[in-house]
Parts: sequence; C-alpha cells; structure tokens
Amino acid sequence: MIVLAGNLKDKQKLSKIFSCFFVINDYNKCMLGHELKMWRKKWRLTQEKLAGMLGAHRVTIAQWETGRRTIPSYLPLALEAIENRLKKGGNENGLHH
Repeated sequence: MIVLAGNLKDKQKLSKIFSCFFVINDYNKCMLGHELKMWRKKWRLTQEKLAGMLGAHRVTIAQWETGRRTIPSYLPLALEAIENRLKKGGNENGLHH
C-alpha cells in the first residue's frame, strides 16, 4: 500500500501535481504557477493587466501563480495569443502604437 499524503495540505499539493499529468492541452503541457509568474514578468505585465487581457480577476491570477487554484488547460494558448499581440506592437489593451 502506498500512502500519498498524510494531511490536507499534502493532499492539495499532490492533487495539483497529479492534475498536471492528466490535464492535456494543445501543447501537451500543464502550466504551473511559477511558470505563469515568470511569463507575466517577462512581458512586464502586472497581475491586474494580465487579468484584464484574459477577462479574469486579479485574484484569480494571484491564485494561479501561488497554486491555490488550478490553471486551466487552455491558458498556455491564451498566453501565446497575448504574446503574439505584444510582439506585433500591441499594448496590454490590444491597441497598436
């Protein structure tokens, strides 16, 4: 018999880790909170700005980044679209300079 977790906090951590193995998106990759935070900082976006671009609340972004909430499987695709828009000279509101 294998015991995976002893307390609720351990169970929550394991749940997040294992959910990444089962959540498959177009890139066959589950995004983790620290990856989202690094991506956001790379593009110099605040949690508030990214939330606005995604149509989400700032608290949701914070919860994704800290692992308190599971990141949806479609998020990497949405971030790619935002990244492409920013690379083409659009700002965080999608407007061109």
